[in-house]
Amino acid sequence: MELSLPADLAAWHNDLSRLLQLAADAGRAILSFYGQDYQLDYKSDDSPVTSADKAAHQVIVAGLRALDDEVLIVSEEGAIPDFATRRKHRRLWLVDPLDGTKEFINQSGEFTVNIALIDGNAPLLSVVTVPLTRTTYFAVRGGGAYRLDPGESTPRRLQAPPLRENQRLRFTVSRSHPDATLSAFLAQIPNAEQIQAGSTLKFCRLAEGSAEVYPRFHALAEWDVAAAHLVAEESGVTITNWQSEPLQYNSPNLKLDGGFLASTDTNLHQWLCERHQSTP
Repeated sequence: MELSLPADLAAWHNDLSRLLQLAADAGRAILSFYGQDYQLDYKSDDSPVTSADKAAHQVIVAGLRALDDEVLIVSEEGAIPDFATRRKHRRLWLVDPLDGTKEFINQSGEFTVNIALIDGNAPLLSVVTVPLTRTTYFAVRGGGAYRLDPGESTPRRLQAPPLRENQRLRFTVSRSHPDATLSAFLAQIPNAEQIQAGSTLKFCRLAEGSAEVYPRFHALAEWDVAAAHLVAEESGVTITNWQSEPLQYNSPNLKLDGGFLASTDTNLHQWLCERHQSTP
């Protein structure tokens, strides 16, 4: 089915079409193991990795090299180029072939394929696909964020709705990673509602208007964030570290140290940052 994009994204049509197809192919590779027999191993940090992670990695790397073999590829499941090499590249791909491996193992369905093109330490182009539902989110810097549902050729533009007066705040929280710091923070927020979600879908919930805040207090790998960061940001979501500074990608350790805050209202965002900074 031919992808129908808004006129202001015409210059990105070929790249987006190929990336969307690539993410869909990776999703099918993942689903070939879903609920089936697969190999489960653990990395040095005790995080799980499965046959599905590795299969999706192979599909994506091959596809990105075919798209442009001069752009560096940094994938969670591949050999990571050192910073001396990466710093010479203005552009690189940040890839998480299967974000939410625990959700894949637990068969919650809340796992994604994440591909982001980084340009000048910030995401320029990104795709997030949910293999089980075949729903895809994508964004272009300055060109908006979109959702494409299966069977459709015209994506729907995403715009995070404005905060209503006296609205109860909905916080997206991890389904698989309990966080004592988060619990203590939420205890200070009157009438805070927690909405559990796996993987980068937490960002997508803000972009779609089903939550207002996504707080993260601990370091997270850049490939876990970059693709959905752009989707959320282009929908109108504010994303910074807790000092209200923009997130920077292609850092020496490829981690967003200290976490981050994403929220759908700038005044709320500043208030939450200040509240966290003032907490002993």
